[in-house]
Amino acid sequence: MLVSMHKKIRIVSTSLLLMFYHCSPLYYHIFQSTETKEKSLVTQFVTPLILVESERSRGSVSVGIQVIYPWGNFTDMNDGTIRFQGNAGTFGSQVYSATNLFFAKCASGQIWENSSNTCSPAIPNTLRFCSANDNSCNDPGTLQLNGLGTSGIWSYCNGLTLAGRSWRPATKNEMKLTLYCANSPTTISDDNGSSCSSSGFKINTDLFPYDASKVCRYWTGSAFSLTDGWFINYCTGLAISSQTKSSFDYVRCVSDGP
Repeated sequence: MLVSMHKKIRIVSTSLLLMFYHCSPLYYHIFQSTETKEKSLVTQFVTPLILVESERSRGSVSVGIQVIYPWGNFTDMNDGTIRFQGNAGTFGSQVYSATNLFFAKCASGQIWENSSNTCSPAIPNTLRFCSANDNSCNDPGTLQLNGLGTSGIWSYCNGLTLAGRSWRPATKNEMKLTLYCANSPTTISDDNGSSCSSSGFKINTDLFPYDASKVCRYWTGSAFSLTDGWFINYCTGLAISSQTKSSFDYVRCVSDGP
């Protein structure tokens, strides 16, 4: 009982210090659950939307910051990957099941720097969804890239050697999970919806390094039609469908869990 009480006091004390002294650039947000009666008083008082974990050890793995959204938790694994533990639900008008994914911290052509836990060079390389504006690179039924045809983003991700994992281009719905609107941090924009009105980038730069020159467009691994593919715009906070497959954009790779 005394140990449990000490833990609760430590959690509340730490939370109050963070709120009053702002010792971190990330702040704690109040996020109240509908099942408050089943939660402890401490949990009801402070449940962080954004949680900072500084080099906390999980077994033999030392991890960095953790960011918590209604759709899941992102954890910087300090090995060039960002682990995502997703919740089941409807977010941005898309239905998600519970899932485990790993996102590459760096984008196409960038190298993860172990000493600084960042990426270089600052600007990624651009690649094509497909060399032709047709279905030669994607399944015409599922509209997902399938390794056929000549796809620059598929080849890049498939050839990525990072953390001993196998990689592929993230789908449209997977890439939407990385969107972040400071004015509405608990929601994701609908496809082709209204732009996020907050200033700055629409991605959490504490997880994913992002250059100040505003490299906005990132391909997803999802086609929209015979000629067009889905891309994520980190300047507007949207998933957009109107770009020809032979266009050049950046790409971020994903790996399936656990």
